[in-house]
Amino acid sequence: MDVLVTLVDGQGDEAAARELRADGFHGPDPVQQRQAQVDEGDVGTELPEQLHRLPSVAGLSHDRHVALGGHDRHHPLPHERMVVHDQDPDWDPVCHGETPILFRRPRFIIPRMGGPASSLRTRAGGVALAWLGASSLLALDPSRPPSRYGHDVWLARDGLPQEFVQAVTQTRDGYLWIGCLGGLVRFDGVRFTVFDPSNTPGLKDARIVALSPGRDGGLWIGTAAGGVARLEHGVIRPFEPPPQSDDRSLKYVRSLHEASDGSLWVGTSGGGLRRFRGGRRVANEEPVSPGHTVTAILQDRRGNVWFGTTEGLAVLQGTKLVRYGAGAALPHPFVYSIFEDRAGTIWVGTRGGLTRIKDGAVTTFTRKNGFPADAARIIREDRHGNLWIGTLGQGLLRMSGEGFVPFTSRDGLSNDHVLCLHEDREGSLWAGTQRGLSRLKDVPFTSYTTREGLSHDAVNSLLRTRDDSVWVGTDGGGLDRIKDGRIRVFTTRDGLGSDYVGPLFEDRESRLWAGGDGYVSRIEKDRVTTYRTDVEGEGRFVSVLGEDARGRLLVGIGDRPLLWFDDGRLLPYEAAANRGQYRFSLTRDRQGALWFGTVEGLGRFQDGRYVLYTEKDGLPDDTVHSVYEDGQGALWIATIGGLCRLRDGRLVSFAGPGVLGRGVVSQVLEDDAGFLWMNGRRGIVRVRKQDLEAHEVGPVPFTVYGVADGMESADYNPAYIQPAAAKTADGRLWFATTKGVAVIDPRRLVSNVLPPPVVIERVLSDDDPTPLPAGARVLPGHEKFEFHYTALSFLSPEKVRFRYILEGFDQAWTAAHDRRAAYYTNLPPGRYRFRVTAANNDGVWNQDGASFEFQLQPRFHQTRAFQGFVLAALLLAAWSVHRLRVARVEARFATVMAERNRMARELHDSLAQGLAGIALHAGAVRQTAPALGETARRHLDTIGRLVQSSLAEARVSVWDLQPESLREGDLPAALQSMVRELTGDTPVQTAFEVRGTPRRLGRLSERNVFRIGQEALTNALKHSESGRVEMVLSFAPDRIELRVRDHGRGFDADALSGRGHDGFGLTSMRERAEQIGGRVTITSVPGAGTEVVLDAPGS
Repeated sequence: MDVLVTLVDGQGDEAAARELRADGFHGPDPVQQRQAQVDEGDVGTELPEQLHRLPSVAGLSHDRHVALGGHDRHHPLPHERMVVHDQDPDWDPVCHGETPILFRRPRFIIPRMGGPASSLRTRAGGVALAWLGASSLLALDPSRPPSRYGHDVWLARDGLPQEFVQAVTQTRDGYLWIGCLGGLVRFDGVRFTVFDPSNTPGLKDARIVALSPGRDGGLWIGTAAGGVARLEHGVIRPFEPPPQSDDRSLKYVRSLHEASDGSLWVGTSGGGLRRFRGGRRVANEEPVSPGHTVTAILQDRRGNVWFGTTEGLAVLQGTKLVRYGAGAALPHPFVYSIFEDRAGTIWVGTRGGLTRIKDGAVTTFTRKNGFPADAARIIREDRHGNLWIGTLGQGLLRMSGEGFVPFTSRDGLSNDHVLCLHEDREGSLWAGTQRGLSRLKDVPFTSYTTREGLSHDAVNSLLRTRDDSVWVGTDGGGLDRIKDGRIRVFTTRDGLGSDYVGPLFEDRESRLWAGGDGYVSRIEKDRVTTYRTDVEGEGRFVSVLGEDARGRLLVGIGDRPLLWFDDGRLLPYEAAANRGQYRFSLTRDRQGALWFGTVEGLGRFQDGRYVLYTEKDGLPDDTVHSVYEDGQGALWIATIGGLCRLRDGRLVSFAGPGVLGRGVVSQVLEDDAGFLWMNGRRGIVRVRKQDLEAHEVGPVPFTVYGVADGMESADYNPAYIQPAAAKTADGRLWFATTKGVAVIDPRRLVSNVLPPPVVIERVLSDDDPTPLPAGARVLPGHEKFEFHYTALSFLSPEKVRFRYILEGFDQAWTAAHDRRAAYYTNLPPGRYRFRVTAANNDGVWNQDGASFEFQLQPRFHQTRAFQGFVLAALLLAAWSVHRLRVARVEARFATVMAERNRMARELHDSLAQGLAGIALHAGAVRQTAPALGETARRHLDTIGRLVQSSLAEARVSVWDLQPESLREGDLPAALQSMVRELTGDTPVQTAFEVRGTPRRLGRLSERNVFRIGQEALTNALKHSESGRVEMVLSFAPDRIELRVRDHGRGFDADALSGRGHDGFGLTSMRERAEQIGGRVTITSVPGAGTEVVLDAPGS
């Protein structure tokens, strides 16, 4: 039957999905159905010889195993067999040599051959970590002494309710659970959540003495005097089986163990051993224990049940009970702990020492034969097969082979009385002691400090010489040489100029030079010779040591002129190289050019020519600390403002946003994999050169290392003494800090490929302490919502990053960084889904994350029915008001129009007729009295002119009051009629033209266009003295234009605009144009006539 696995290379990256054939499986695919048939012949009691060389098999604690064979033709496996547990609910990790094999757990979809292997995603609530093989990568490095691991301590001041920790374990969802005398504590790496009888009715006693995780993801909880409780689906309930006579022993619990069949073994204090299946006691399966107080229980992989008491040890093999007592088997009858390692060996911790039971042979370890403790309180095995023993008074012991390496309170352990141990899924070891909780974790950095023999913790400079020695210049302890793990110290007693050491340099003859206050010292074959650099005794600091292309040793003293060393004498160097700048470093490139890091920029000196690069040329800052030349000839420049690169004469800064940002960089190193390492104010930064080359495409990923990664300090000497870092032949990188030398091996750097399980712990509304249930229908009126979430990654929880979105409200994801809560206010009613995802310390995201759905119900006035009703009512009211106003306007307009028509008729019938009669009689007088005198003729002529003028005014007034033609016809006809009426009795020639297709414009638009044309024509007749006037009405698809042009005397348009007003006629025309969304333009030139143009919308 085929079993799918994933091969992962040594860096932890997914390589490909491979198929191996499982020997011994029959029936359905075990990936699809966990219950696979196993032949009895395939179930062995002894592991193959090759299996003992497997570096990591986690959780090998069951009674049977199935050997799998086969290999991949592209990736030959160094071992012939693997191990998988047929009774484990999840697939366990297996490693072969340097190639971890990851079995995908059955609850996840497995990618098939021929497609890319997709990354696994964990889910909140019942999370199972699918990156099984990563557990072998994330583990305590067995080559390090325990004191070199990263260690952390949590006490009451950090949130523990009480510091006497008796139990610690991790449940399947990823939470760490801690049992202490102050209650049950849940830990996510950042926050402690305490459960005790005051807030958890399911707990009858706050003194937690035992914890046992269940296979279904639950947790069994044993208390000192409150019986057993069970955590299931986030709720703690008391475990209360049916009463059995007057037996009260179950109330006092000392140990718990869930068997492979799901039954529960309970060790009591005074009542012996109890077994429960399906919530009921199975008394007929309970053996008689050698003592009434059962302190430890274990079911081994063969199904045997081991239990230890205060009076001895026993094992139930089927129905047979075998006892081990004090003497040859046990150094003391009081048993604390029982553990089975991956090889099937049983280990027993007692008050007198440690006992090993292997293949029937019993070996005892006490102080008499090298066991360095009086009692073995707890025993656990890590992924590398190292046995860890917690003692009572002697701290924590790591057993390798037959030897023991201690880790005590002097090394950082919270207390030397270790009561419990647990290795979490990321390979860290947790230890509960009588004074708090400790954690050991593998860290990428180790440090050389005074504990390891360094003369002083404050380190100024570092240099690796050709013999692969590392020289350490300290700030008061002299000069140290680290070679082959040994440290030799040179001080003033050996002839060193001072114990305060500055820059270091190795010349071409492999002699070491060290500078300081007023001196340079030469170390050759362990002999020290010192030369003074200031004859006046000023003691000025030697800041730079180097060598030019001719092999001359160069000595820089601050901003003084550069010197060179000639057989014990310091002589002035070439004057062109001196610019009066304080120098931090000196580097010679492959072409022999000298590069100076100074406070005023980057200086280059070659062939007598000095060039200075500054911020104007592209440097992030003018203060340059050091220069590194890579294999391609590019120069990487460390400045106080960030990193910069000089290549082909062009400077490129990586200090901007989206790249590395601004920050002090002291020195740059490059590892064998193409990563740049920089020590600076933020810590030590690691970035891939290839990513920097492509930084214009997107953000540059980088990693910052600090104290949490194993460094004693992330700070460096503020004097920026160079060199401050070194790379040895084995690829290790060494960095100077204020607390020793930080060392990392990039080749052994392991990424955390486990996506962190994400959990939404609680959702609150309006300061109500009661959390909302999933899918809640929240009553109207709630305004504030709080979402509290976490991610269960313990290696570096401070580096875990979050992002969230409230679907239904947010348009995009919000980067929460390390914040573990989100707040929303004034949410409108609706359905919402809050989603949160997280990335671990190495940037591996759990893309699925966790989610929480809820519905905020609307108030009555926020319902759609009410809003629709209100909208309809408003529309009806608006329509009614509009109709009322229209009716009133129409009535008022009709009254006004009736009055205007009456006035127009009266003017026409009375005043106009009277004036016509006067003109008629005046003409008659002229005809009947030809002999009138000259004076009388003039009066008659005047009368005629006045009558004609008054008659013309009357006609205009009649048109103003009632344009009959517009009311009875369209706009072109009305304009033509108006032109004819106004100019019919005048000598002025008029022309009226219509362009385009006429159409009706609406009563308001037509009236205003008509009045504008009437006003323009009247003005032309009154003022232009023109013999000809043209009117053109043009219809466009969406515009209308009216032009009135005369050929009269014209006027100065600029002078007219300078008056501040246009007169009533022109103002009236502009106001009428604005009413219909148009514009009137007047163009006039003295002696060349005037043109009035109206441009308005055509509708």
